[in-house]
Amino acid sequence: MKKTVILLAAAAAMIFGGSKAQAQIEVPQVPAELQELVDGYVQTLMENPADESVMKAIEKNKLIKKNKSALVAIGYKFLDNKLFGNAIGLAKKVYEMDATYLPAIYLEGDSWFKMANNNAYGMAATKYEEAKQVDPNSLDPYLKLVGVYRYINPEYAIELMEEIKQKKTDDPKINQVLGTLYYQLDDTLHAREYYNKYFEKFPDGQGDATVQREYVIILFMAKDYEGALAQATKFLQTNPKDPVLNRIVFLSNVNLLAKTDEYEEAKYAAAQAATKAAHDKFIGAYPDTVYQEIDYRYLGQYLTMEKDFPGAAKAYAKAAELAPEDPAAQFNLSKAYEKTKEYDKAIPAYKEYMKLAQKEDDTNELFKLGRVYFNAANASQADSLKRIAFIKEGDAVYAKVDEDMKKSGEPSYLGIFWRSRINQLVDRKHPNEVATNYMKETIERLKDEKFKGEDYNPHRAQAYSYVAWFEMEKENLAQAEVYAKEALKYEEDNPLASNVIKYVDLMKSIQK
Repeated sequence: MKKTVILLAAAAAMIFGGSKAQAQIEVPQVPAELQELVDGYVQTLMENPADESVMKAIEKNKLIKKNKSALVAIGYKFLDNKLFGNAIGLAKKVYEMDATYLPAIYLEGDSWFKMANNNAYGMAATKYEEAKQVDPNSLDPYLKLVGVYRYINPEYAIELMEEIKQKKTDDPKINQVLGTLYYQLDDTLHAREYYNKYFEKFPDGQGDATVQREYVIILFMAKDYEGALAQATKFLQTNPKDPVLNRIVFLSNVNLLAKTDEYEEAKYAAAQAATKAAHDKFIGAYPDTVYQEIDYRYLGQYLTMEKDFPGAAKAYAKAAELAPEDPAAQFNLSKAYEKTKEYDKAIPAYKEYMKLAQKEDDTNELFKLGRVYFNAANASQADSLKRIAFIKEGDAVYAKVDEDMKKSGEPSYLGIFWRSRINQLVDRKHPNEVATNYMKETIERLKDEKFKGEDYNPHRAQAYSYVAWFEMEKENLAQAEVYAKEALKYEEDNPLASNVIKYVDLMKSIQK
């Protein structure tokens, strides 16, 4: 789920603005009669930020030099153009005139904040703390401080909001910020609590659009797909083209469809219709840059449920392209290619999954890779050279599985059993000696006390029946009969063993 959180949050940040959002206070505006003059100041400093003529001109201008509001307005104009030092200089000038003038304190804090480095963040926090002392009952300095601390110390940011909440208990903005902070910490329980309190003030679905998005993402993260769907649908009434809201509607519908029992035909048909409608409204409705790995992953899941396996493979391929370091993306892609019988692509995708997941030597994963090779060989044409290559490579994988299982010291038979199974595909019409010898070894290993249970009987039956078939073709009828009868002990309706017995009985009757 952590990956899902990051993707959803990154999508929201990409579409709806930067990640270092701060409280927006009312900034003094440059008087109209000074606008042209200030634009000239900006132009001069953009060409040479160290040009002292601008500050000297401000000092001499009678309309500006003692006008706190105008000086701060010019400072913010400088800040808008990343003239940080000049903005800080004007903030300090006003501060010397009046150390309690909040716009000047905020200007200096904002200038440090936008410089965006650790030392500057510390200076910004100092100024915002000062603003908090000047105006302790205002929400603004708290929000400014949260803007600094939310990424470097979110726990302290929460303490700040809890502090101001004691003074402004009914302000929905506080609940919104607390919800966002807990959201950032992946604390879905508390995030939902504060988002719920925030939206109690907006029962008709209104409220801050960014908070709406965060809220439905939180619900989705908490696997409350019905709740996420309901809230996103409500919010879409006022913003029908919002990509994040439409994303959540689609993803939630896919999850709900996956949970619906296909045998409840009416419910399943309704879930299918809802998911298709969500799909049509979201997929393909926005520029390609909007879509994330999670979107294509869920699209692949949806198309798989709809039995559109080629479409699912394309979706999973796009997901893997967008998340090349994600092992799950390669795993899904491999399974999709198996569905389309594109084994030339399924095998390398599964190998890449194992590499990314650092499971190249994992016995279980090697065993599963062997099954991909087995399915590839089994699906290939009888005269296909690829089939032989799949058998050879798959046999090597099973050989490693068998060797690794031996090294573990635990009794094992599956590696050798599947070496036989994959080598049986060399000739589907006739048994071969290589596969037979592996089945004989399987029979011996299955005699271990560990495998006495009935769960292993199907494999015993397969081993005995294949050896019986081999012996029958070699005209070793007595041996064939022994092995076939053993197979029938473990699986009384085993067709291969039954046919061997019939053949042996026929040959006995002829010989009489």
